[in-house]
Amino acid sequence: MKTEAFCSYLRDVRLSAGVTVSELSKKYGWHRNTIGRYEKDRLCDIEYLYALSKEGNISLDSLLTERLRAGMLNEVEELRSPNFRFSQLLNIQSKNTGDFVRIKIDYSHCEPIIPTGCLVEVTTELPEIKPKQYLVVKDESNKMHACMVMEKDKKLYVLFLKGMPEMVELNSDKVKVIGKVSSILLV
Repeated sequence: MKTEAFCSYLRDVRLSAGVTVSELSKKYGWHRNTIGRYEKDRLCDIEYLYALSKEGNISLDSLLTERLRAGMLNEVEELRSPNFRFSQLLNIQSKNTGDFVRIKIDYSHCEPIIPTGCLVEVTTELPEIKPKQYLVVKDESNKMHACMVMEKDKKLYVLFLKGMPEMVELNSDKVKVIGKVSSILLV
């Protein structure tokens, strides 16, 4: 896909989502002319792709894959393969010897750093949980949450932002710590 075709594709994604240029401009801060250029002849920033994926309910992996194919590397054989996905580039093996599992996040309380619905790699070997770490926890209904650890009164909590913000103590019955997020894999 060449630049102009990709730009036209972005316009189609936005239009099919029913999102106006004014809405994107107001919500995310891009100038209307910048969005216009993204939809005409200029390759966009990754932030724009993220916003469009959220507003258009389209896979960020798909948008990043097509963006990479439209850029300067569009003749690279690997990128031209119909099976190529941007997320494959992020599948780097960790040198850590701990146990890792991949988990789909049902609810993220760390947007946009860890998007809802993404796949994360989690180390199940927890040396010590500290404030500002990202954890995956399972709630009482077996849903997986990505949360940041916070400290208050020398106790550790995770912050849930679904509905009313709630700090849940880590050693409570409400959550079970699955592991520490070691990498984020796009889906």
